[in-house]
Amino acid sequence: MITRPVALAAAAGLAVAAAGVAGVAAADGSRLGADHVDPWLVVFAAGLATLLGAAAFGFHDIASRRTEDPERRWERALVMWGALTAVLAAAFLAVGAGSGFDPATAAGAIAIAGLFECVLVLGALIALVLGT
Repeated sequence: MITRPVALAAAAGLAVAAAGVAGVAAADGSRLGADHVDPWLVVFAAGLATLLGAAAFGFHDIASRRTEDPERRWERALVMWGALTAVLAAAFLAVGAGSGFDPATAAGAIAIAGLFECVLVLGALIALVLGT
């Protein structure tokens, strides 16, 4: 079972990310550029980071029901976390491809920010695996 703090963090991250998406969609003008980042895009990124971070601990909670070995639990949790992140990256790629990754559009800016965060998580997981 996923612990209450992890579930609350995931729900809060999802709510903040959704508010960020709504804010980016409602905003006028440039959303992402070399000299400007829409504040709602930062809200979206913070919510997504919180959601992804909570997901790792949620997967650890799930893995703890199946195994007693703490090392094995984290191995399983990190594999599940990587799989979720890869699926999200594919979704952001699809959204970005549909918008041409145009940072001036809401879909393009959200896709770029979301894909960037997913690549950071996957890169950290790859570095962790290669480093151990």
